[in-house]
Amino acid sequence: MNVSIIIPYKNEEKNIIYTAKKILEQNYKKYEVIFINSNSNDSSFKLLDNFIYKKKLKNFRNISKNTLYPSDSKNEGIKLSKYEYISFMDCGLKFDKNWLDKQVKFLKKNKQNIVLGNLFSSASQSFDKAVISQTWGLNRLINVIPGTLIKKNLLKKTGNFKVLRAGYDRIWILNVRQKFKVLDNKENILKYRDKSDSNNLIKLFNKIY
Repeated sequence: MNVSIIIPYKNEEKNIIYTAKKILEQNYKKYEVIFINSNSNDSSFKLLDNFIYKKKLKNFRNISKNTLYPSDSKNEGIKLSKYEYISFMDCGLKFDKNWLDKQVKFLKKNKQNIVLGNLFSSASQSFDKAVISQTWGLNRLINVIPGTLIKKNLLKKTGNFKVLRAGYDRIWILNVRQKFKVLDNKENILKYRDKSDSNNLIKLFNKIY
């Protein structure tokens, strides 16, 4: 099973190389990686370009398409993908080297075409806690798009992600739950890296918007 991993990012200079390295560490190697830049105004695009060039990563692409949000960046990544299965990841999340392998095996074992990602929404810094509590809620296990593995033809049936700054993910997950039998692998959990710019409101605003 070949997988296209789509990673949107905006102003992720503190996380972009961490995420690229974590993908390189994956035990499962049948993948391509498509990073989609959402109009960053920091050094994240250049950092990633240099990393890909120095490592000679032919299966990594760093793309700018003038997208504004993670939603339309994901849409562009899907258009550019060449493999039958799609997975998603976000910068700033922690995932182990078996993340993709676990999702592929879980999908094959259950003979289905979609397994959702799971995130434990915890944080240690007070500002991070405040932000997360207003979105996902603190200390909860929730289904998210990052970590999800889905057959590409199912994405055609769900339609594109709605181009919204926030809320598009909840809409999409509800949509797929209504249309398909959806698996939920609770043994494969993502967490926040907890390395934010929470001490700088201007940087946080630029990163989110």
